[in-house]
Amino acid sequence: MCYFLDESLFEDISLNYLAMQIETKVDVEFAVTLLQQNKVRYLRVSLASNHLDISDLFNAISKSNNLYSFSFDSLVANRDTVIDLSVLTNGGSKKFEYLKLKDCIVCCKQPLTDRNCIHILSINGVSKETFFQIEPTNLRCRITDVNELLEMNCANSIKCINIHVTRECNILDQRMLNFLSTCKHLQTLHISSVFNIDAQTLVKGLKQLGIKKFVYSFENFNEVDLFQFMNDNWTTQNSSETLLGNKLESIHIIYERNLYEKTGYLPCILNLLKGLQCHHWKRVNFVTFDTISYLILRRDLHKIDTTIFSIVLYPYGSDNDDPEYYKFLSELDFDTCTKAIAVTIK
Repeated sequence: MCYFLDESLFEDISLNYLAMQIETKVDVEFAVTLLQQNKVRYLRVSLASNHLDISDLFNAISKSNNLYSFSFDSLVANRDTVIDLSVLTNGGSKKFEYLKLKDCIVCCKQPLTDRNCIHILSINGVSKETFFQIEPTNLRCRITDVNELLEMNCANSIKCINIHVTRECNILDQRMLNFLSTCKHLQTLHISSVFNIDAQTLVKGLKQLGIKKFVYSFENFNEVDLFQFMNDNWTTQNSSETLLGNKLESIHIIYERNLYEKTGYLPCILNLLKGLQCHHWKRVNFVTFDTISYLILRRDLHKIDTTIFSIVLYPYGSDNDDPEYYKFLSELDFDTCTKAIAVTIK
C-alpha cells in the first residue's frame, strides 16, 4: 500500500520540539516531510514497530538544515535498530547540539574525528571503537559504558561527563580515575546515582581530576557522611593535591525526588555551606524537579546567615556556570530542573 501526503498541509507548520511515536509508514513519511521542509528543530522519536524500515527518516535527519537535536528510543522487545553516526551526521557535515540514542545499536562506519559534529551525546551502549570515531564534547552514559572506554588511551574531546549509576558499586575506582585523568579538557563531572557514593573514593577522584564543576544527582538523602568527609579532607598537606582541589569552583546538587516529609537533606546543606565558608569551593547550587521541593529548599535556605551568604533564585540552565546539558534544556523551554537556588559567600 502506498501513502501520499499533501505537502501543502505543512506550509504553516513550524515546530521547536516534536515528539512522536512511529508505528506505521505514514508516521515515517510525516516526519520525513517535516524534516525535508525544515520545520523541526528538535525531534524525539519512539519506535513502536519491529518490522518498519526507517532508513528514510535517518537520511532526512542527516540532510535537514533546521534540525539540530535528535532523540531516539525503542518501545519494542527486539531493540536491534542500527544507527550509523556517520550516516546520521552526513559524514560529519551535519552538526548536532544534542543527540540521545537509547535501546538501539550504535556504530560509526566512517571516522568523524576533528569534525566537531556532536556536542552533547547521551547514549546507552557504546563501544570504544565507536566512541573513538565521534569525539563528543559532552558525554552522558551509563557506568557500564565508561567501563567499556577504560582501555582507551585518552578522550581529549570530553569536557563534561555524566555517569549514570543504577547499581551499587565503586563509581570512581582507580581504573576509572586513570581514564578520566587522560581527558585533558575535562571540566565537569556529573554523577547520577540511586546509591550512596564512597566518600573517600569521591574526594580522591575530585582532587586527582582537578575539575571545575561537580554535579551530583541523587535519590538517597542520607549523604551526611559524604559532604562531611569532603569538608574534613579537602585541604591536605600535599601542595599538589591542594592546588588541584582549589580548582573546584562549584557544586551542583540535584534532588531527583521531592523533599516533602524528608529530613536527611538538611545536614547535607549545612556541610556544603560549611565548605563554602571555608573556601573549599566558591558556589553551591541546589536544584529541584518540582515546585513543592523548591519552596521547601527556599524556606530552609532563607534561615541561613545572609550577612555571610548571598542567595540567588534563578532558572537552572540560564547561568554561564550551569552544565551545558541544562543550558540546552533551558533553551528549549523544557520544564525540567528549572528551579535553582545559588549560594555564594559575600
